[in-house]
Parts: sequence; C-alpha cells; structure tokens
Amino acid sequence: MSEIKRIKKLDDNVINKIAAGEIIQRPANAIKELLENSLDANSTQIIISVKQGGLGVIQIQDNGSGICKEDFPILCEKFTTSKLQEFQDLLTISTFGFRGEALASVTHVAHVQITSKTIDSPCAYKAEFSNSKLLEPPKPCAGNTGTIVRVEDLFYNIPIRKASLKSAREEYSKIIEVVSNYAILNAHKCSITLKKIDDNATSSPDVRIVAETSIEDCVVELFGGELSKQLLTIDLKNDKLDFFLSGRISKPNYNNRKFRFILFINQRLVHCDLLKKSIENVYGNLLPKHAYPFAFLHLQLPSKNIDVNVHPTKFEVHFLHQELIVASIQSFIEKSISSSSESRNFSTQSFLNRSTNSLNNSVSISTRPSEKIRVDPKLQKIHSFLTKSTATNCNRSLSVLKERNLCDDPTLKMENTSIISIGKPKETIKFPQFVKCKTPDKPLPMSESASFMVSHSTPDPVSKRHKRIFELTTLDNLRKSIEEITNICDWKNFVYVGMIDHDRILVQRDKDLLLLNTQVVNYNLFYQLCLYHFGNFGEIDLIDQNASEDDGNRTLLKDLFVYGLKGTDQLYEGVNADEMITLLISHSDLLLDYFSIKIDVEAKTLLTIPLVLDKFIPDLRRLPKFIVNLCTNINYSDEALCIHGICREIAEFYAFGIGSSSSLFADKTEFDTVFENTIPPMYRSFLHIPSSFEHDGTLVKLTSLPDLYSVFERC
Repeated sequence: MSEIKRIKKLDDNVINKIAAGEIIQRPANAIKELLENSLDANSTQIIISVKQGGLGVIQIQDNGSGICKEDFPILCEKFTTSKLQEFQDLLTISTFGFRGEALASVTHVAHVQITSKTIDSPCAYKAEFSNSKLLEPPKPCAGNTGTIVRVEDLFYNIPIRKASLKSAREEYSKIIEVVSNYAILNAHKCSITLKKIDDNATSSPDVRIVAETSIEDCVVELFGGELSKQLLTIDLKNDKLDFFLSGRISKPNYNNRKFRFILFINQRLVHCDLLKKSIENVYGNLLPKHAYPFAFLHLQLPSKNIDVNVHPTKFEVHFLHQELIVASIQSFIEKSISSSSESRNFSTQSFLNRSTNSLNNSVSISTRPSEKIRVDPKLQKIHSFLTKSTATNCNRSLSVLKERNLCDDPTLKMENTSIISIGKPKETIKFPQFVKCKTPDKPLPMSESASFMVSHSTPDPVSKRHKRIFELTTLDNLRKSIEEITNICDWKNFVYVGMIDHDRILVQRDKDLLLLNTQVVNYNLFYQLCLYHFGNFGEIDLIDQNASEDDGNRTLLKDLFVYGLKGTDQLYEGVNADEMITLLISHSDLLLDYFSIKIDVEAKTLLTIPLVLDKFIPDLRRLPKFIVNLCTNINYSDEALCIHGICREIAEFYAFGIGSSSSLFADKTEFDTVFENTIPPMYRSFLHIPSSFEHDGTLVKLTSLPDLYSVFERC
C-alpha cells in the first residue's frame, strides 16, 4: 500500500513564480503593466525601448510623478500600492493598477533596475530588485523627474515559458499592438513612443504619437490613410443603463483581412467576446467573405457598476447589465452603419468593346507580358479526373513489394508483414502494413491469405455524418493561436508546379515561384486538421472483422512499443514497456472518443487509428514509433497539453512518412500524381499558413515573372 502524501505549504518562492507566470505571460503583458503604471503617474511623455522582442531588454521611461526614496524598500513587494487603501476603494477605483502585483511579478521572472526622481528630490535614485526584494540600498544618480524601469532577461529562470513564446519578431508585433491601442486612447494627453534597441542608431520608432493628436491622425499614423478615410464617429449615451460609448468604426466600404477590435472600458484595455461577436454579426451581411472591419470603442461606466478584480492580467472585467448594454450598442452601430452606407463602392469587371477601341488604347489597358499571370488556381488538371483509383495504385504497388519483400529493407528489419485493404464497403484497396512482431527463423512471405480489412466509416471524417461540436476553451484557444499568426488569403492563389523530391515542391503564387518545404507544411496541415476535426475522425481498422482472435492478426501494443524503441535505447533507457502500455490503456476512452484510436483493453491490442484525410493513408511502418510517442510524449494530466500533444503526434505520423510512402508505389510518376491530387488542394482550401514561413526558410522565393522576363524577354 502506497504511503499517503501529507499536505505541505508551498515555498514562497514557488508561489511567487506561479503567480508571476499568470500575470506576466509574455513580454507584451509586462509592457502593458508598466505602461499603465506610467499613465497612473500622470506622465505626459512615455518612451518604450525593446530588444529581442522584449525577452532581452524592456525599458520604459516616463516624466511622471516619480517614486520617493523612502518607498524603494517596499517598491516591488507584493500587495504594495499607492492606489488602493481598502477593499471598498475598488468600487470607485479609477487607476489601472490596484493590486500591487505587477512590479513584484516582473522581479520574479527577470532582472529589474529602477531609476526614479520626484520633483522635490535633489537627485534621482537607482536600485536593483530580484524576487520582490531590494538587493542594495538605492544609490543617488543624475536623472530627470520621472521613472525609468529596465527589465532584462525576461523568463531567464522559466526556460519552458521562454521556449513556448513565438519568435522575437512576432512578440514585438504583439507589443506594437498593445502600445498602439493605448496610444490612441491617451493621445490627447500623453506622447507615447515605441522603438527597438539595435545596432542601427538611426532606426525610426515603430510607434510615435505626439500629445494632443486627434484619433483620426493617430489612425493615419498607425494604420494608414485608407482606414482614416473610412472612419465613422459614434457617440451613444444611455441614461437608463447608465453608460456612455464613444469611438470610431469603419464604414462598409472598408475591409481588412483581420478584425481589429480595440475596446477600452473606463480607460482599461479589456476583452469582451460578447460585444466583439455582436459587431461581427452587424458587419457579417455587409462585407465580403474573409473581410473584416475596424472598431475602436471606449465604454464608460460608473465605477460602482464594474468589477475590475476578475483576473490577474486585468484583461477581463464584469459589469452590470452586460447583455442589455451590448444589445443597445449593437443596435446603435447597426443604425449608424445603415445611415452611412447610402453610397457603396463595389468592385466591377469592365467589358471592353474592342471594335471601338484604338490600338493605342488597347495597348495601354492590357497587362504587360512580364506581369501577366497565365495560371488559374481554380482550374483543375484533367488527369485529376482520369487518374486511376487509389485501389489500382495500391494494388499495383503490391506486386512490387512482393518482389522486394518489405522485410529485406535493412532500415526496417521487420519480422512479419501483411497486406491491408482500405476503402469503401464495395471496393478493396491493398496496402502493405507491418502488423505484428515475431521472431521466426526467416521472414514470413506476403500473400493474399495474410491480408486483413481496413475500413473507414466515411470518405470524409466529418462530411457525411453529424459533426459533433465541442465547447472546450482549450480547443478554442489552440485554434485561435493558429489563426492569429496566419494569413490564409494569400494561399488561395497558389498553383502546384511540381515535386523536386519528397521534401520539396515548387508552387506559383501570383507572379512568384516558391520552393516549399513539404515536411514542415504537411505537419502544420495535419495538425490543423486534427484540431478542427477533433472528435470527428474517420477510422482505419487494423483487424479483419471476420477473422477469429486466434488467427494472429491482432496487433499487440507491447510488440509495437518494443519495436518502436529499436535504435533509441539511450533515449528511452529504463522505460518499462508494461507500465507504458498500462498508462496508454488507462486513457483508452479518451483516445477512442476524441481521436478514433480504439484499443482492446483486455487483449491489449490496437484495433483502429484515425483517418485524418480522405483517400490518404499514412505509412503504417511508422505505427510502432507512433505508439511509443503516445506512451512517452503526452501529458495526460493537463487538458491543453494532452490535446496539443496527441494532435502533434498524429500530425507527425501522417506528415513525416509521406516521403517513405513513395516506395509503396510502382514508380515516382504514380506517387507524384497521387500526392498532387491529395495534399496540395488542401493547402488552398484548408491550411492556415503561418506568416513566419516566409522568413524561416520554409518558403523560399526562387524567381518571379518580371525577373524571368528580364532575362528571356518572354514568359
């Protein structure tokens, strides 16, 4: 009987690090908290400097009221603040900060140095802080009235948090977004500047808003002149519900690829999904598909009607009559847009009367040869309709594999192989598959008698049965994290050119010829398919339903696990196969319900695996490694990590075996044809491609039509 663990109080250092990780989730959160402190100090000028996306250095300098020397010893301790004395003060709170946690949290995850001077102090004082404590007494130094907070090596002591963040470029873009939002709201009273710290001293600021700038001028500076011409001013006062709304929204003539929704409540930047969704609904019938509006709103409520003490990040607030207020705002915005949309601009296609146009006119309006795009991504090649069925392709590959026994491959060394049949109820598709590990004197031959059925319930995992909807916050967050960093529209216009090798293909996007790393892109494709088809997969049966259990056609999990460990002895040294299989079986209900991975608990055999993409079967020789990863790489105790981990392993199972699957086809041309008609179409219709692909080498521009024309003078 195991010993009962006693309850113990966590160490204060552990508690503080946990709390700090919740408040300071990324560099943008730290800058938001420090920027609000500067605004609370009545600053009229704030300069923010950032290095390495905020992970290297964050420095915020203001000309506010400053900090008294006597307050330095408790400056960074938790729950020390000048903005709140009693709990009842929350009813009338008008400042951003009130908990006294922001600075304390930063000191637990970074090195902090603060320099400050009050107006009546003869000099400034500088001090360093760590884990909420003052390291040494403050030292006098030269300085202007105000405060400089310098944060270095953010998350230096939480490597897992640091590793989970995006690239420095993407983190900096989030910082720009936060600073821009506050700059718009406070432009009437405060100058706000954001710049990078780099070797180029002449680099211009990325955000620079001067005090007493109008909202329209701020929009021009931050988002461009096109948006400023399409802004509609709104002001709504409702005495019954006791609120006042002001802001700017875009007219129906404006549309963007991303909904930029900026909401302040009592000058506090917050999220309100209900209000955001209601505004999306208003514009839904006015804008084209994949086009979104702009909305900058400032909602002012009596302090007594709002609860700001909801979440440590202060991004969430609760307020009275929320649904009624949102409905009132939605109705008002709808009327405002309707009254302003009497005149709309629509894109039209002009038809030219060639008989009446002069030669000069026709030349002037025609597209230059070097700019003309001669392919249409909407057109399909005729061989996609004439291609032999997948059954024929796989059956043909069978004869090749019989001549070259799969067990003869020195990299695989499989002791037993079988043939699997996949397809609809009325057709059979034969595919080679490693089934069960045995140790006979010589490899068993592949024969028709060794075949077993693999079927899936629907051609499309989600199209021909009622799709289950899961209201999981974790799932929504994982999907949003993909959509926030992607640009799906550009990839609607790409055309598949051809395959260079199993890891690289050529695609044309508008005028550019690109080299694409298929391993990385396919991994992202299958990962996203897993997230969006969560709980709605088809199935691939790994057993012959008509065969008895004694026929030896069942796949023992332990055999798969042991075989999957081959070649990885050092990495998995000391791993107990029985314990790992027991762990996997204990989560069999989850695996079956959400991922179509069916396990016979009593026999400890694998019965089905998920069908992620119709007509595409993964290389089942990777099945042992897939089982090893499910046993060893998944954190089943954490919902977010569990879903992400299993989707990741399924994606790797499908994506990284595509190249090796070519050996299952009669020739390269046959494999290229099956690949072209299965995978690239999903890029256009489904895949969210991260914008980072164009900077990290996943997508490489090789040439363009203008470049080719300059060499060959024809295209």
